[in-house]
Amino acid sequence: METQVSIDSGDIHQYPDAEALAFVDEILGAPEAWSPSLIAYPLSSDFQENWKIEVGHWLLFARDAGFLDRLRKRIIGRALGEAANPSVTGANDSAHRTLLSELASAMVAYYFTRLGWRLQSWEPPPPIPKGDIDLRLESPSGLVVDFQVKAPDQPGEFSNGRIVNGEIDERVLKAIDKAVGQLKFAIGPGRMVVVCPQRTWPIDADVLACHLLGKPAVRTGEVWGICREGGGVFGSAPGSEISAVVALSYDRGLDKALYRCTVIRNPWAPPAAVIPAACFPHARVLSLAGDRFVWEPEEPGKCFQLRTGTPFLVEGRG
Repeated sequence: METQVSIDSGDIHQYPDAEALAFVDEILGAPEAWSPSLIAYPLSSDFQENWKIEVGHWLLFARDAGFLDRLRKRIIGRALGEAANPSVTGANDSAHRTLLSELASAMVAYYFTRLGWRLQSWEPPPPIPKGDIDLRLESPSGLVVDFQVKAPDQPGEFSNGRIVNGEIDERVLKAIDKAVGQLKFAIGPGRMVVVCPQRTWPIDADVLACHLLGKPAVRTGEVWGICREGGGVFGSAPGSEISAVVALSYDRGLDKALYRCTVIRNPWAPPAAVIPAACFPHARVLSLAGDRFVWEPEEPGKCFQLRTGTPFLVEGRG
């Protein structure tokens, strides 16, 4: 049974919540400035206060880290401009999606640094013209890692008891593939993709794991497991150079707000690119241990295909 591996957002706050709330107003301005987009509601509603507080902590971190002015310029230039005349309204409000996309790298940097990583730079200059790096952080193990951060998908709307026009896994997987291609030009060896899907429910761990490692399949007789040649992103270049792919979400319930983190480590990454599982506290981490895949400290919910104990099948054996 899944327990609370995830961390309560309040446990990593560095400033009083009142200061965080006030800072959002200072940086983003009055809620009315964001009308008619959906953003005006969470900026003004007491019911949405925990979201606004969290945004405030991301912005305070950006200030302390020295990239707030550049981040604010991006937010005002893209999200506020879209808010004045949203191309999409309702649950999939285009300005709201733009704002969360611009905030995603700040959220990721805030989360990881509060759990022991060290920020080196936000949007560092690429080593070559084709490079595209959102963050450069140093892991607790000492490895410098270049990040690509994506915030794909949209929450969709309920229709006849189901979600339509949103929560589409293929959008998340496509964003991962794009990020992997962009990191091909990073300085390396540490390279990591973080996706922060804009949806109500986190993407299932099985969906991520099977996309990256390949779907478990019969190789010979009754043998069932994963082989490197099974078509997963990690199995060949440029995916084979990626250290890990992370799904990170800030999820608000009725009584608490949590950061949920799922990590799929690349068993075929170069030795110099390995990030130990211990660098991801408060996450559910999938790793190859010997000849078996193992989830630590526990399997995520809805994990049915790539469970702890799934064997690694070496080509030509099985």
